[in-house]
Amino acid sequence: EAAMSDPRIDKIAATLNAAAAAASITIKAQLDTIGDAAVAEVAALFPDWTPGAKVKPGDVLAWDGTLVEVIQGHTTQADWTPDKVPALFKVHRTPEMTEWVAGIDVKAGEKLTYKGATYEVVQSHRTQAGWEPDRVPSLWKKI
Repeated sequence: EAAMSDPRIDKIAATLNAAAAAASITIKAQLDTIGDAAVAEVAALFPDWTPGAKVKPGDVLAWDGTLVEVIQGHTTQADWTPDKVPALFKVHRTPEMTEWVAGIDVKAGEKLTYKGATYEVVQSHRTQAGWEPDRVPSLWKKI
């Protein structure tokens, strides 16, 4: 015999799901402006990045202490992490992020640290492994 559902519980569940969806939409619109503490607080609204997950463009995932947005639909793989495949993911920066990491969008004039040195962005680009500041002087100037 099928269990009867309680309409009050169904209403509470629907309200919570709607609130989570609304929060997710709002957060997605502000990903590059919210701070580290806020990212830590809202990360639970988003699924964790895990290998073997089917993702589509626009999906947001919690990964390595920040949030990443899927650029191209794919099935995640252990060796296709957001820092290694910038064609698949955009790593959202928080205002407190000043250390170079792969997969973030940087603009000319911004300053980031890498291996203890400070570098200025020469040309706007999305960072990626192999284009580290100490390796690509056309993109970075040590200051």
